[in-house]
Amino acid sequence: EQTQDNLLFYPDGTKMLGELEPGIAYNPRADNYKLLLDEKDGGYGDARKIVASGFKVIRVYLSSAEKIEELEGISKKIYEQYGLKTYAIFSPYSLNVIDKKNKIYLYDAINKFVEHLAVYPWVLVQVGNEDHYYLKGGMLAETNKGIPLTKREYYEYYDMVAGLLKTKINEKISGKEWPKSILLGQGIHLDSERGEKELEESIELIKQMKNIDGLAINAYLHPPKLYSVLTRYLSERLRMPIVLGEFGWSRYNSTPETQREFNREVWSILGQGMQKGWCAGGFVFTYDDKKEGDEASGSSEASKAYDRMFGIKGSLLTTKSVYYESSIDTSHFSELSQSTDDNVFWRAAQQF
Repeated sequence: EQTQDNLLFYPDGTKMLGELEPGIAYNPRADNYKLLLDEKDGGYGDARKIVASGFKVIRVYLSSAEKIEELEGISKKIYEQYGLKTYAIFSPYSLNVIDKKNKIYLYDAINKFVEHLAVYPWVLVQVGNEDHYYLKGGMLAETNKGIPLTKREYYEYYDMVAGLLKTKINEKISGKEWPKSILLGQGIHLDSERGEKELEESIELIKQMKNIDGLAINAYLHPPKLYSVLTRYLSERLRMPIVLGEFGWSRYNSTPETQREFNREVWSILGQGMQKGWCAGGFVFTYDDKKEGDEASGSSEASKAYDRMFGIKGSLLTTKSVYYESSIDTSHFSELSQSTDDNVFWRAAQQF
């Protein structure tokens, strides 16, 4: 049965995410959040299109302190106009504020994030987003570079960040019913023995965190039934709410219809998990209303490839589907790694 411990709540006590608030990742070109605004306000009407397709929350990836301030007024406007909530990620790595000795830049970023975003009731908060991949020796860290922390120091540091965010938020919303939930953002790869070991190590370290209220896990798995196993496994092991921070299916060697049906099936499976308390919400990756050659302006070729492969286009939306379709040609891009039927993970989850 579902328990309160499996759920997330807004400060006013209403349920956060879940079946009634499907979410979608939002990656505007050059981090231009003004595109969310209606055309008459200088935007592309992205918020209107997203809501018309059934989504209730956008997940945003903040790359600089300046973007925090820019998003403040925009998030307020799209909430007032369309009821669209904002799930904002505070990433010490992306904001370049990780320093064990001098925390002044971290404090400044936290103050700005809280004052301009986190204090608002329509804004949800996550700390980090696959930042652990950038630890020295991590899968996304450059050679001889990376976050200068050990794995244990990393989780302790991000727990400290979550604690500072909570303290600052509590100062700002004094007298409210209770503080806002803060989730930890994490990625997962299950296609090797190393992946299994890293998963177990991460679980034990996350258990020791004192200021995290739930885990947002980014996972690209196939077949869809693996999402049921994953969310139940993590829920049972961590005893905290589990959100699918990102899920989706690449269009490489597939069709828009295949992608749409995959996303529908995954959402149905997550919904069953939400009813049973294994999952507290989910975000499909990713909204994209750009044309080929125009996507992810100024970003790396890898980021452009993700836009083309996972981007879900608004111009072809149907009123019957909660998901967008796209027909962008990705045949000339190399295939990105994606987990498939995975014996390693099945072994780790045999108890279920």
